Amino acid sequence: AVRCPASVEAFVPSLAGQQRPSSASFSLSSTVSPTPKSVGSNAADDNGEDTKDINAANELDLDAEFDPEHMARDPSAEAAAARNRGKRNDKRKGEEDPSHQQQQHHENDIDLKKYKSIVEFNEELDKLAKRCLDNRPGGGEDVIGLAALAEGMLHRLQHLVRDADSEGDWAAVDHIIRPDVVTVNTVINAWSKAAYSLAEGRGRGTLQTTMDTNMMEINVYTPSDAASRAMAILKEMEMAYLRGETDIAPDTTSYNSVVDALAKSRGGDAATKARALVDRMIHLSNGGEDGKDGVVNGSAELWAKVSPDTVTYNSLLENLAHSPEGLDSALEILATLEEKYDETGDKRIKPNIRTVNQVINSYAKHSANLSTKGYYKTKEEVEEAWNLAEKARTLLDNMKQRYEETGDDDFKPDAA
Repeated sequence: AVRCPASVEAFVPSLAGQQRPSSASFSLSSTVSPTPKSVGSNAADDNGEDTKDINAANELDLDAEFDPEHMARDPSAEAAAARNRGKRNDKRKGEEDPSHQQQQHHENDIDLKKYKSIVEFNEELDKLAKRCLDNRPGGGEDVIGLAALAEGMLHRLQHLVRDADSEGDWAAVDHIIRPDVVTVNTVINAWSKAAYSLAEGRGRGTLQTTMDTNMMEINVYTPSDAASRAMAILKEMEMAYLRGETDIAPDTTSYNSVVDALAKSRGGDAATKARALVDRMIHLSNGGEDGKDGVVNGSAELWAKVSPDTVTYNSLLENLAHSPEGLDSALEILATLEEKYDETGDKRIKPNIRTVNQVINSYAKHSANLSTKGYYKTKEEVEEAWNLAEKARTLLDNMKQRYEETGDDDFKPDAA
């Protein structure tokens, strides 16, 4: 029996000790498949005729993707059980600790007037977002409550501004702080981090740390729920700007945070939603909404800042790595990025070591799907697993060679 080299064995551990089949060399280009068709279908929003064209853009069912009133639910028994546990825990807290609502969780009563600038307010939101990672020693953070608090603070500030503007209270208007795109992005990021913590099995809080949050109203129990919440906030910002109701325009970071939230949630339909969202970014940045009914801000010039970048595609590749059919799409994206960067030199879409790492991860996931409990039953499965490992190593070797030739740290292989 031939023992696998260490790097390959780490990639496909079950190949250790199995006979390596003879095979011809494979090139990366031979695995590239055509770009998958866009997902979704035309759908009208419930907000009236003026928004039909907006929501039908790019043939994406944005109502299904984003609607905060009908957030995507994971139909699995595990998700249902998680929701039921959350409801029981809410009831149990009230029974076991009558003072629960009197605890320190009255952070909900934060006085917005104490913030002298939007920078201070955004810093407070960022502190909440960072706590949503729940990665401090001891952990025990209630990440759903923290993210919900951040979102609640945003909505309260928005209402305060809206009321001051509508009442014509110019003295208040002159002194009030106003949310900006960083404010909204930070709240989206809080839900993204919450999705990651929940997917990692932490962030549920303890009796001492759980916040006074109405879980039935928030309706977030699973990582996919948290990602859907981030998506709903993005849709609200996008639609309001398209209609001219606000001057807060989404940027690439807004969309990247949601694509990342989907990746971290590891939901069964996360890759499909992420691909649709990237298509939406391309659609908007090309002026796809310009001239449609109800659209005030739709020109390509206004939406140029949402054009996908390397971070976007890296997060999309992470989504694809968790998708059974994601390998071909991942290879196609990598090939396209390399081609476009070589042609244009555009650093916004420059592939880097993380790009390659995500494609290697897709190879690993695809190889693992071939096995049964870590072992391959047939010669064909062993042969395909070896081929996948070789292609992954070729990608890594190419990146290493590129780094040696250019000295560019973006190409430098890392521990991942």
